[in-house]
Amino acid sequence: MSLNKIKPKFYVYGCDQLLNDLQELISSAGEYENSGKSPDDWLFGFGLKSSNKPNNVQLSWGAAINVATRHTIQKLVRIRRESTKDHPF
Repeated sequence: MSLNKIKPKFYVYGCDQLLNDLQELISSAGEYENSGKSPDDWLFGFGLKSSNKPNNVQLSWGAAINVATRHTIQKLVRIRRESTKDHPF
């Protein structure tokens, strides 16, 4: 990858809840991994199922954390959109 294709990263400072949620998510994945469970078991515990993959393909822990993070972000975006629909201005 060439350097001109790297996009700048922006971080949200002061968002303690976001950082706490991410730490909890990663810690939860670590606990599942240490107990010998699979990434699919961990996602199932979140109420998620990786239905887009064949049964013989195993997700890595990093991929499973990305799936859970994307799901959480999509849920938060939906909540934000719904709450701004009724804005009087």
